Amino acid sequence: KKVGGYMSNDNKSWEDLNVRNATLVCGITDSELKEILSIFDILYPLQQIRSVYEITEEINTELLEFLTYDNLKECLVNNQKSTHEVLRTANKLILNYCTSIKLLVEKVEYFSKCNAVQAQKFRTLFSNIYDKELTYRFLMRLRNYIIHNEMPFSICRIGSNKTNIYIDRRELLKWKKWNTVRKDIEEMSDEINLYPFISTMRSLMYTIYINILAYYADGLFESYLKYGELLKKYKSEDLLFSKKTFDEISSEGNEGNIIALPIGKLTDFIKELEKVPNIEISYK
Repeated sequence: KKVGGYMSNDNKSWEDLNVRNATLVCGITDSELKEILSIFDILYPLQQIRSVYEITEEINTELLEFLTYDNLKECLVNNQKSTHEVLRTANKLILNYCTSIKLLVEKVEYFSKCNAVQAQKFRTLFSNIYDKELTYRFLMRLRNYIIHNEMPFSICRIGSNKTNIYIDRRELLKWKKWNTVRKDIEEMSDEINLYPFISTMRSLMYTIYINILAYYADGLFESYLKYGELLKKYKSEDLLFSKKTFDEISSEGNEGNIIALPIGKLTDFIKELEKVPNIEISYK
């Protein structure tokens, strides 16, 4: 039914929309729709950043599972895979992981390049983490080592009680561009077990991700408040929009002309922030 230019969504013909208690606003202009959708502009960078973060998590899990004693023993002893195959897989995974970490940093920097204040905050965040966290700076520089030098895993030890693969510290030190990380590497064992670094990096990446969300927190809540004002304007619990009139939609039977607002995605990010008791976990 139509009510002053919009329709209450209690008509059976709209059941497939899976929206309850929604108001369909018809005949909206391009400029009006653009203004409404701009409320959710903040979602685009956050969705891109979250996507890359989730990829780092997946690769981290794959890498940790691959580097376990049980898996390496299964590969090298029970399945009798060659050391070349095992080292190749490990190198592939660490390359992917280091690359995904760097990509996350670059995504954040890209989306903040038009906001000088925000860009400086992120530069400070990453700089402080680099200075304070050995794991972070080692893996970030290891990516450069892989790109400009060679794959890091080169040692394979097979034994009944000790089966593992390692990075040769002496080979790493042949590279001249470690900068300050060289001193860190000089203090490591000759055969570097990467498992503890990857394990530590998992929790560190979550800290980084939450800090990134925290910088967007004000924008998220501002968008949520604007959405609330929109609901009050139309006196509805949910909203749908269409540039077509109700009669056009009804006659065409084309529900694809109806636009739903991405409020669920917005509230998902807010819920992520609410899970953290103290959001002030920044590196300062």
